[in-house]
Amino acid sequence: MQTFKHVNISKLKEVTAGSFDLLTSLVEMFKNQAPKFHDQLQEHLNNHEFTLLAKLAHKIKGSLSTLAITELATKMKTLERVAKTNNIENNAQELINEYKQVSQEAIVELDEIHEIFKNSMI
Repeated sequence: MQTFKHVNISKLKEVTAGSFDLLTSLVEMFKNQAPKFHDQLQEHLNNHEFTLLAKLAHKIKGSLSTLAITELATKMKTLERVAKTNNIENNAQELINEYKQVSQEAIVELDEIHEIFKNSMI
C-alpha cells in the first residue's frame, strides 16, 4: 500500500469503511473548508480572540482526525491548548502557518488518494 507524508491511508480507509462516496464527500468538504479555516485562525489570532481561536482549532482537529491527517491534528490540539491559556503569541502564528502549508499539501495527497481509491488500487 502506498504511503503519504501527511495522510494515514490505512486509517482513512478504516474511517470511510471503503465507501468511495464518503471519501469523496470528506475530501471535497476539506478542500472547501481548509482555506476558510486558515483565514479564520489568522483573524482570531490577529484580533486576540483566543476563545474563538481555541474553539476553531478544536473543530479543525476533529476534521483532520477524520481525514487521518494525524500529525497536523496534534498541532491543532496544541494550538487549542495554548489559546485556552491566552499565552499564544510565541507559537500560535507558527502553528497557523504550519496548518496552511500542511493542509495544502494534504489536499494534494487526498486528491491522489481519491483517484487511487476510484481506480480500486488501494
